[in-house]
Amino acid sequence: MHGAADYDLVGMFDNSDVRGARRYEVDDRLYALGFWTKRVFSATVDQFLAFMQHGYRATCMLPVLVDSVIVIDEVHSFDASMFAALKDFLRAFAVPVLCMTASLSEQRRLDLTDDCRLTPYCDKPGELRAIADAKRYRVTVLKETSIEVVEERVEKALVEGRRVLWVVNQVRRAQEIFLRFAKDFPSEELVTRHGAPLICYHSRFRLNDRRERHQVAVRTFPVRTPTDPRSPALAITTQVCEMSLDMDADVLVTEIAPVTAMIQRMGRCNRFRDARPDAGEVIIYPPDNPRPYDQTDLAGVTEFLDSLSHSGTVSQSMLEVFLAELPIPADLPVDTEFLKSGPFADGREAAFRDLDDFTVRGILDTDVQSFLDLVRHRKPADGLVVPVPRSLARNQMSLTERPAQFSRNLTIVSASHYDPAIGLCDEPIREIRLRKQRDANG
Repeated sequence: MHGAADYDLVGMFDNSDVRGARRYEVDDRLYALGFWTKRVFSATVDQFLAFMQHGYRATCMLPVLVDSVIVIDEVHSFDASMFAALKDFLRAFAVPVLCMTASLSEQRRLDLTDDCRLTPYCDKPGELRAIADAKRYRVTVLKETSIEVVEERVEKALVEGRRVLWVVNQVRRAQEIFLRFAKDFPSEELVTRHGAPLICYHSRFRLNDRRERHQVAVRTFPVRTPTDPRSPALAITTQVCEMSLDMDADVLVTEIAPVTAMIQRMGRCNRFRDARPDAGEVIIYPPDNPRPYDQTDLAGVTEFLDSLSHSGTVSQSMLEVFLAELPIPADLPVDTEFLKSGPFADGREAAFRDLDDFTVRGILDTDVQSFLDLVRHRKPADGLVVPVPRSLARNQMSLTERPAQFSRNLTIVSASHYDPAIGLCDEPIREIRLRKQRDANG
């Protein structure tokens, strides 16, 4: 259950699986009744917890709670509004809940244990303790922004046959770094100047292409044992790598980000239970600007980086200790309307998340007819949807050829800004290609 579930359910089973002929979507007219008979749900937090702000679809699912055990993953990633809804839910509902995370600030941990009565499970039995205590990260913190210095280190790692994961905080910067390393662009073969596989992965792809980018990243960065041969590769990603991306890099390069985000990124490096001696190098540097984060998001970062700088080789257990010691302020209270508005359902669905929405859903102008054909035949069309920056959407909204039957919730964006290898760009691909040619020619 999520925004593009219809698309993901198509083709989930291969041709030999009898389940492939069944339909798992639910008719919108019978939304709640169609789901109540199910026994196992996998859903985004919006599809479940948004009922705390009177989200309609989530409210329709409330009766399912009567007979449920709930697992909520990645609770460290919730913004203030979502975390407030989670706390109010835990306090008000007598439902068994397991909250999971690999990194959580001490204040939020206390909120969940002392205020919401959750029981912490800090002990790591057997092999989990050995994995947590293994010294697997050698951290270098650069004090100033210097892409050239970072680029030199990445080049050296690739020549040595190591796999590098480079994480930045904005899509534009991911695309710019990709172009710096790409041997040719556009090109059928996406490789670095040294011939190593090159991957650009972020949120601004058509869903069809994003799925392909995801699969390529996982195939290129499988978990490697100490005896496996080296195979150089470079993946440049944004925050999408922090959750649900099973990658194992030898070298992690990351811009400064919120502490929990940096810990999540480090978890994509040197992941095998026996830490590899040639892996685990972590390079952290400040970006030119902190967006999309503000000072509140970056609370405790200076102290965390100081601890890393003076610790030599670091384990996951040490990261947990550093995180617990940080002076991170408590979240400001946020009202949840389901509990506070009395008998009137004051609609505040949009308030479930407090992050600014910088993109809108869009369709490339070359995909409009295909999209309409899929919709007309009642087939999932989400694979053609691409997140479009609001600034770019405003420039495209005046297209006169916009079909009358096209959804008002979708904008149309020129395909000249899009390439499956790099996603949707702020400028036309042709201009990017010409600039890269000029740079190559000096």
